[in-house]
Amino acid sequence: MMDKDKKIVVIGGGHGTSVVLKSLSDSVAELTGVLSMADDGGSTGRLRNDLGVSAVGDIRQCLTTLSARPEIAELFSYRFDSGGLKGHSLGNLILAAEELQENDLEKGINKARKILGVKADIIPSTNDKCGLILELAGEKTAGVYKIANVDFKDSKPNLSLQPVAKLSESARAAINEADFILIAPGNFYCSIIPALLVEGMTEAINATQAKVIFISNLVNRRGHTGGFRATDYIDETRRIAGELKPDALIYNTAKIAEDCLREGEEPVGQPDKKTDYLLIAADISDTEKVAAPGNDEIAAVRSLVRHNGRKLAEVLEQAMENL
Repeated sequence: MMDKDKKIVVIGGGHGTSVVLKSLSDSVAELTGVLSMADDGGSTGRLRNDLGVSAVGDIRQCLTTLSARPEIAELFSYRFDSGGLKGHSLGNLILAAEELQENDLEKGINKARKILGVKADIIPSTNDKCGLILELAGEKTAGVYKIANVDFKDSKPNLSLQPVAKLSESARAAINEADFILIAPGNFYCSIIPALLVEGMTEAINATQAKVIFISNLVNRRGHTGGFRATDYIDETRRIAGELKPDALIYNTAKIAEDCLREGEEPVGQPDKKTDYLLIAADISDTEKVAAPGNDEIAAVRSLVRHNGRKLAEVLEQAMENL
């Protein structure tokens, strides 16, 4: 059994991070999600542009996934499908309103946590309002939403946060006190990398005594990570965000059904080289295809296959006992 007193921090953003947090929420007493704040797509992007608030979409996703009050979580997740609010989820609007009311995003998150009955801490990786910048073949592209649709054509992208974003003090404290740090799966260049690009992030991770576990994606995206093996995700993280020193990499070995792959997707390749970290092979994929909501334009391009929370929790428990 996993030691409930262990402090676990999950770093990432969006659906992949919410799956990891949910998989551990019943077995870990002190659980923290540290989320990317660079998102600018969909409802989140509109709220950032219109109100000057922080990126709240990934925060809302994690809060509703972890909620002990399903009826309230369902209300937070409600997405308007007509009128001036079309595309907005109620939870995003509430989080934006709470940030404006409190003039402090973290206070707003904690109010939402209480409403939703969420035990885990959800923390922004930075309190600075930043955007993701891509430099590729002499051209710059600004914004996660636009970058997600750029074909890198097998070139190595250069990514940065502008303006410079510093690690939030609450995120630094959580990382410093952690027993285990998990790098979650997700949209690699547009969700995971922005969380790790925050100034001071990789330094804080490497300075802690925590064991660091990287959880590989299940599928590669053509134009971004096409042809990647699981170890390539760590190699690219090190190239872009700094010399991250993971203790282990968990990757999927189960076959992914063809109908769970969107056009241009492929299963992540198996490692084929020696590494300076432990390789953990396991069946961690779900077998059911994810249904995308019709009124969420971002969800309509997300992968149709997810990590299985129960399987992932079992693998993580064993890894934490052995590291």
